[in-house]
Amino acid sequence: MYGDLQAEYHPTRECLNDPASEMPASGWSEIKNMAKLKYGIAAIISALAILFMQATYAGTCSIPPVHISGVITLHITKYGMNYPLVRDDYKFSTGITRLTCPDGVAINDLRITGSKSLSKSADIQGNEAWVLPSTGEQQPQFAIEPSMRTTSSPDFVYADNVYHAGTFSGYVDVAANIDLVTLADAFLHKDGSSMTFSVPDPVMYMSVQGDNFSTDYPLAYLDNLSVNYIETSCGIKSKQGSVINWPALYKSDIVNGTAESKPYSLALICGDESAPPLPIDISFSASNGVADAANGIVRTNLQNLGLKLSWANPALPPLVLGQVNHSTLAGVGDYSVLAQPVKIGSSAGTIQAGQFDTTVTMNIEFQ
Repeated sequence: MYGDLQAEYHPTRECLNDPASEMPASGWSEIKNMAKLKYGIAAIISALAILFMQATYAGTCSIPPVHISGVITLHITKYGMNYPLVRDDYKFSTGITRLTCPDGVAINDLRITGSKSLSKSADIQGNEAWVLPSTGEQQPQFAIEPSMRTTSSPDFVYADNVYHAGTFSGYVDVAANIDLVTLADAFLHKDGSSMTFSVPDPVMYMSVQGDNFSTDYPLAYLDNLSVNYIETSCGIKSKQGSVINWPALYKSDIVNGTAESKPYSLALICGDESAPPLPIDISFSASNGVADAANGIVRTNLQNLGLKLSWANPALPPLVLGQVNHSTLAGVGDYSVLAQPVKIGSSAGTIQAGQFDTTVTMNIEFQ
């Protein structure tokens, strides 16, 4: 088991040494009736023309569907009680595809719908989910939650909902995703080492307001999804990818020690609380080396900039680098790590502007 802590440093004006950065009515009636009749005929003809024009546009947009595949490895406890999978735990995506519509078809709202062949249920959080077919083995009941966004927005919209894309003309670039979840009454438990899912029909469709939502365009297929199991004394719960980002940082906040701390979420489940505690040993290594082992500070690729690592759970002993961090656990434990950008080196040293990154590997051992 390992987690990657990565960060992006985007220089603001302050980072570029710009001081301003320190800171969104008999006879009349007959004539009038005739006028109304003529107007009415004209209005009907006009309406028919509009309907005809709309009909010529219906279904004339196009979007190449994406094909999604993925492999995940789940660490589950042999004691039979494990974490359910929820939205954002395991999100699978592909590259960008493009929705193209002819002139006159406005791309404003996009209706996103789920699979037409899979049954709909709900995950443990109450979100709509489409149930994957059973493989015939003892297994948790897995489901998927399709979503999409445009490349101009970071916000995902899940099926079955409408995505307010804004005003686009001609085309818009779209990213499609699938979350793997378990249902409300399912816990991870299985005899075996792996299972594979494949859905031949589209698992997500898109329709466009500009053609009156008249056509469901296939947006995503699930070609292959493999779930591998590793059964151990303790189950592990973490977010796939484990990437931490800071969109922008001020040098003054870093120097003053007030830069935002962000978490890498990690939880363990080792039996139940009435069982004897199991020893947990955790150590860390960093791609750019260690700056201050006793205080949990690793180096980044930028001069005089480090990341301070600490436990989010205050009940744990202080996090120290370069050695094994010992603890014991019975039941559920929070082993999330906080990462905070900090200044390292001499007090006179200047933090280099630019993007920064580093990778931290978290090694977990238990019986």
